[in-house]
Amino acid sequence: MVHYDDLDYEGIYPYRGKPLTGFAGAQFPDGALECQFEFKDGQQDGFVRKWYPAG
Repeated sequence: MVHYDDLDYEGIYPYRGKPLTGFAGAQFPDGALECQFEFKDGQQDGFVRKWYPAG
């Protein structure tokens, strides 16, 4: 999973020079998942999942 802050929007979301296909997200300071986004060919595609700090 790519950290969401590592993506720069340029009309698409590239990662390492290629349009991202897969998941990006963020974590709480304790390492637990905070949110997760699905991408296909550099565009957000699919579900966005968010969690509370307590789970």
